[in-house]
Amino acid sequence: MTQTLGTEFLGIDVDDDTIRKARLLADCLGRAPEFRVLDLERETIEESFDYVLCLNVLHHFKNPLAALEKLAAITR
Repeated sequence: MTQTLGTEFLGIDVDDDTIRKARLLADCLGRAPEFRVLDLERETIEESFDYVLCLNVLHHFKNPLAALEKLAAITR
């Protein structure tokens, strides 16, 4: 049995329709992550995280190195 007490997840995307779809999928799976419409190139995330996943998105950034620096800054 795996125990995940205190585990929190945050999903972000610049597109509100993508966030809507992610919420629907999470509901179907019985999960309750937080989702936010957020433009990482223009906005900041105030929280810090143990793990940060950036999957198949770097090529969409105007400055992928700056995006990685932002993500690294919020990773403990």
